[in-house]
Amino acid sequence: MANCLKSFLAGGLIMLVCFFTSCDVGLGESVDTVAPSVEITYPPANSVIRGAFEFAGTCSDDKGVSSVSVTVLGTDRKAVRYTDLDGNSKEYAVPAAKVENDGKTWHILINEQISEVAYPLSDGTYICKVQAKDSSGRTSDWIERSFEIDNTEPVFIISSPAVTDTANATEYGSVFKISGKIADDHDVRVRRFQPHLSPVEIAKNKFN
Repeated sequence: MANCLKSFLAGGLIMLVCFFTSCDVGLGESVDTVAPSVEITYPPANSVIRGAFEFAGTCSDDKGVSSVSVTVLGTDRKAVRYTDLDGNSKEYAVPAAKVENDGKTWHILINEQISEVAYPLSDGTYICKVQAKDSSGRTSDWIERSFEIDNTEPVFIISSPAVTDTANATEYGSVFKISGKIADDHDVRVRRFQPHLSPVEIAKNKFN
């Protein structure tokens, strides 16, 4: 009787082992348990940028990255609004970034012109948030980068020579000095241009 019981238990154990080894319990290769990753490679942190520019980075996932979402916020972490050419207030929305190189890189154009002289993002500091999604719907953590838009030209005034009328030009010898003032919210570099020569930087934040 004892031998029969042992044989029965052994047979049942073998059947259970065969059952579990032959069944798909949902932890095989078809299940995606790893979230994608995403990084920002351009622009550098706290960059000062003029006009439209390309936001770009890298991404990766074992199942492939299907999309990269980009959101631009103000420093108050609220949506950015701008006035369109018809005078309407609109929320600045960024389309999904373009994912390339077999899901390894992404890029998107930010602050594209709405007219010859106007951009949706006015001068100021902004935060760009980025998130990647894979083909299984899993998402990465949001990552951020701050940047500053500066589309305002520096103030540039020539004080000497002071005459702009070429018919009454100020007389000088073979050597004379040009001086003036410049002003801007950021560092300004002054370059000297001469025919057939490369520009030469002669000053920073001053002009004389």
